Amino acid sequence: MNTIALFMMITVQVTVTAITIYFFVKVMKAPTEKGEHTELPDPLDENP
Repeated sequence: MNTIALFMMITVQVTVTAITIYFFVKVMKAPTEKGEHTELPDPLDENP
């Protein structure tokens, strides 16, 4: 049982780490690919 529990803990840890890295890279690359303020333009620029 200890081996199975350890294997399950390692699997969950690797999965969570992979998902965290995936979202981190996705968030970091989003502004570079789409450009700055593409989805959310500054209200101050439109309405001074």
